[in-house]
Amino acid sequence: MYAAWLAAALAVSTLMFATWVVSVIQRDASLVDRIWGLAFVVATFAAAAQNGVFDTRTLIVLTAVTLWGVRLSVYLTWRNFGHGEDARYQTMRAKQPKSFWWRSLITVYLLQTVLAVVIAAPLLYAVSATSAPQLFVLDIVAAIIVAAGIATETTADYQLAQFRNDETNRTRVLNTGLWAYSRHPNYFGDAVVWVGFAGFGIAAGGWFTVYGTIVMIVFLRRLSGVSLTEKRILSEGRRIGYADYVAHTPAFMPRLRRANTP
Repeated sequence: MYAAWLAAALAVSTLMFATWVVSVIQRDASLVDRIWGLAFVVATFAAAAQNGVFDTRTLIVLTAVTLWGVRLSVYLTWRNFGHGEDARYQTMRAKQPKSFWWRSLITVYLLQTVLAVVIAAPLLYAVSATSAPQLFVLDIVAAIIVAAGIATETTADYQLAQFRNDETNRTRVLNTGLWAYSRHPNYFGDAVVWVGFAGFGIAAGGWFTVYGTIVMIVFLRRLSGVSLTEKRILSEGRRIGYADYVAHTPAFMPRLRRANTP
């Protein structure tokens, strides 16, 4: 098993280093966001290949992580294409204009390499456990949860893209569709996916690997996803009715009834 996890770490490191080289050439450190989903795909495939056992559970896990990771990377590449470097990295670059090119290898790419390997724990265990229990109902439940999460975040991203395509919505708040139940249904859907991934790890006997899912959800809710998005929206101060939207709509966990927003 340790060899499989080492193979995963090496695969992610290779992907991140190659992307860092391209980011230096293009002066766009935010390329790391576009390959974030793919990092989990290459990690899981590398671990499975090292283990050399492609049983039913492994095939299900590989399919699930590929659908999630490829979708995320394709979507972020499409959404950010032509917009240049993300403002977060521009700020970091401005603080260290001469040394950011090499500092970004450590502060951006190495950091996300470590995070990806840590968070991927349930996936890596599920495809590399040598004494894992046979496929049973929890694997099926986990697969259904992953599918539901992917469907949720895909629908939310589509609704947001359609909303942004209308120039008249520049100062408006999206409070319809899934966005009427949660202010960030895309991040909630992502969290649901990772609950499913935790299920794969538990089904294989690695209940302790749930820490990977916990770390991911903490990042989604408190450290990067929801928190950073809310901070940016509030700093812009141009979303008409956003205060009412916040007052009536939960940030993350959807409310079962539609929010009564204007």
